[in-house]
Amino acid sequence: VPLENIHLIGHSLGAHIVGATGRYFNEKTGKLVPRITGLDPAKPCFNEGHVLSGLQRGDAKFIDIIHSNPGVLGKREPMGDVDFYPGGLDPLPKGCLHVVCAHGRAWEYYAESVYPGNEMNFMGKRCTSQTRLLDNKCPGAEHPMGYAVPHELRGNYFLEVNEAAPFGKGASKEKLASQANCGLCSEKKQSIK
Repeated sequence: VPLENIHLIGHSLGAHIVGATGRYFNEKTGKLVPRITGLDPAKPCFNEGHVLSGLQRGDAKFIDIIHSNPGVLGKREPMGDVDFYPGGLDPLPKGCLHVVCAHGRAWEYYAESVYPGNEMNFMGKRCTSQTRLLDNKCPGAEHPMGYAVPHELRGNYFLEVNEAAPFGKGASKEKLASQANCGLCSEKKQSIK
């Protein structure tokens, strides 16, 4: 596999595993994988002073993080080149009543951003808080979270999300319905063998 085609993605503990994978790959080859995406990297056991070393800047050429349950099951502090906080630092995003739901939202957000035409569903602005974002006190351009994130992006980005699918504010129910069968074979194709 050509190195430029490698993109490691991990959720929760998996985010730390892909970070360790990136470090191990670098130790063995002297090269960095191009991209690692951390989806709400786990907080328990991966705090300062603990022996376990989790995902960290430098494990890949570019690291993007989606924090969906900051400070509870997921880490709150920035750990990537770019860190996205959909819904802000509230540990329960809109539509979630418990931390398990919130922790799982990171991979749901990312998965939504992968569908063709959905790359711009989640547009965030570089900012210091969700309050400042909602008060229009975050100057600068919006950039996509998820699949299409620009690799030169740096900093902390905040954005609003919907409480149910489609989660991205740039999404539409019509577009979501048209993608319902994406990746599925039609009955006609399945009957031909």
